[in-house]
Amino acid sequence: DQRDGFELVVLDLDQPLAYAVAGRSQQVVITSGLAGELSSAELDAVVAHERAHLQLGHRRDLAVLAAAEAIARLVRPLKRVVAAARFAIEHAADSATDDRAATRRALQKLGGVDVTATVAAFTAGQVADRIHALSTPPTTKPGWRTRAGLYTAAAGMASSSVAILVAYWI
Repeated sequence: DQRDGFELVVLDLDQPLAYAVAGRSQQVVITSGLAGELSSAELDAVVAHERAHLQLGHRRDLAVLAAAEAIARLVRPLKRVVAAARFAIEHAADSATDDRAATRRALQKLGGVDVTATVAAFTAGQVADRIHALSTPPTTKPGWRTRAGLYTAAAGMASSSVAILVAYWI
């Protein structure tokens, strides 16, 4: 099913799951298990959330976070930065949906579904915090300068942490 700039793919699996696949042929993948768990409004909200990951270019953000998470395993303060960045990515996609209430209901229904943190999947990130954020009025989205500042701070913390670890090991 071809939609607004992406292909909607439905997999015949019982596990409720949705994720975005970026690239030349962008896809939003959902499972039949997901479609069976959600109302049509909730399913539309999940698809809109995944489409937002594609439109907002979150593949790059998630790649940076995956690298930062590897370092964060060794440097505790970086874990908070990575968690905050992951929340910001998921909240941006949540906020891009037309129906915040349906998005919140879908998260409540699917909050226990575990996925790998390196993909843009609907239940990735801090689900309880995202549900709370959807219960409040929307805020303005950060611009490219804010994102660049956050990346610079994260990169600085990561490189400092690596330098400290290297100095310690030598």
